Amino acid sequence: MVDFSLARIGSDKKKRVYKAAHITEQTKHQVAPFLQDFIEGISSSIIRIDVFFTYYPEGTVDYITTCRDSYPRRYRAESFIDLITNAYPHYCVWQYLNTNPGCQNYVYEVDFFHGKITTAWKEIKDLPNLHLYYSGSECNKSISTADLFLRYICNNLPGRIGLLNLRRCLGRIIDGTHLSSHFLGPRQDYLNAMAFTDILDINTRPYVRHPIYWILWKKYTDTGEEKKTFEWTNAYDEIMGVAEENNGCARFWDPGEAPHVLNQYLDVACLVNEEARPILKSIFSIAPDVKVMDFASR
Repeated sequence: MVDFSLARIGSDKKKRVYKAAHITEQTKHQVAPFLQDFIEGISSSIIRIDVFFTYYPEGTVDYITTCRDSYPRRYRAESFIDLITNAYPHYCVWQYLNTNPGCQNYVYEVDFFHGKITTAWKEIKDLPNLHLYYSGSECNKSISTADLFLRYICNNLPGRIGLLNLRRCLGRIIDGTHLSSHFLGPRQDYLNAMAFTDILDINTRPYVRHPIYWILWKKYTDTGEEKKTFEWTNAYDEIMGVAEENNGCARFWDPGEAPHVLNQYLDVACLVNEEARPILKSIFSIAPDVKVMDFASR
């Protein structure tokens, strides 16, 4: 479907799985017709679309209180939104189960998130099929599709977000797919579930989907833009592609976090350039049996 939609606007497929930021970079002003064509083509295969969003209308919330049982902290609404942004996917899972309590055994493929412990997390942490994906929108087609839908909505929503405007935005191109909206706003039960109860971070490590393809790459220069170029290389695309084929995920090597997540019998170290070879030696010191994809020697 991506191939067809790109061909319709005179572009070529450069990636196996696209995230919204990459497709926007590639197609520029043509991203709107691409996304519309893509959504029209794929929506017949989608049973339902659920859109989750949070904002606090002026005057509805003065402060949100967190950590009530230990050391209470109060945040103004705009500050609280900033604090929970990186944790938002787990609120979506929580609210979906609130409205669909019979779906405990569904498979939940979720883009990786991090945040503090919340009541919402406590209520979903024992789900039997909760899987988190590093770089999910680049190596998982379901997460990628959600990301592309979200970009279309952000670019085309007529007015304030809500079910009526979502229907105006998507209704004529989603082929009758069921559409629901979930406003996780200033209701007290939402605030209680979303406010963190502890300053400790959620331990997401047991939920990360393996195999993880660890990208070992060192920049040649000090410029921050070099990583953007690397993300369009054949090596990067091959790593994301093999992660998708094996229902795994991919992440740049993080010396602080990775040793606690690495599974030497499932994961793969992807050596991209010679400058990163010392990282591989370090990995062998803690995971001697880890598999290696050596792009540097090609």
